[in-house]
Amino acid sequence: MPYSRTRTSLSLLAGALLLSGVLAGCQRHDDSTEMSASSVASSVSGAAATTTDTASAKLQDAASDIKAAASAAADNVSDKSAVAGAKLDDAAITTKVKAALAQDAGLSTLALNVATTGGVVTLAGTVDNEAKHSEIKTVVSGVEGVTSVVDNTTVKSN
Repeated sequence: MPYSRTRTSLSLLAGALLLSGVLAGCQRHDDSTEMSASSVASSVSGAAATTTDTASAKLQDAASDIKAAASAAADNVSDKSAVAGAKLDDAAITTKVKAALAQDAGLSTLALNVATTGGVVTLAGTVDNEAKHSEIKTVVSGVEGVTSVVDNTTVKSN
């Protein structure tokens, strides 16, 4: 759409410059002097050259603006993709941690909350005893992608 508006504006500008060149050429002569065809052609040619140069400069400016906007859009998409990728990685790590805990018969019935942010796994919930508590931390730390474990679990008191 901006290209179409620019093109329309340039066409109007070209027409105005062309008309002003013709009128300026006509005003240079007395009413009694007849204007030659070559004089009119020369005026029109000069106005057309000026219009062409102006139009060319405007088109180059528009092309530069379009390239800059496209580059900015590409950068924005790249940034958003990286954020989405990080969120998917965290979700995958959470899934792997839950699967690893479920594989261990003694840990599969535990109701633990598992959350991951930037590879850091946070555990919350209640554990039956200290042995299971230690085992949970060992299992979670061994999952691929886990950079550290924040242990907010509590051991039940008997």
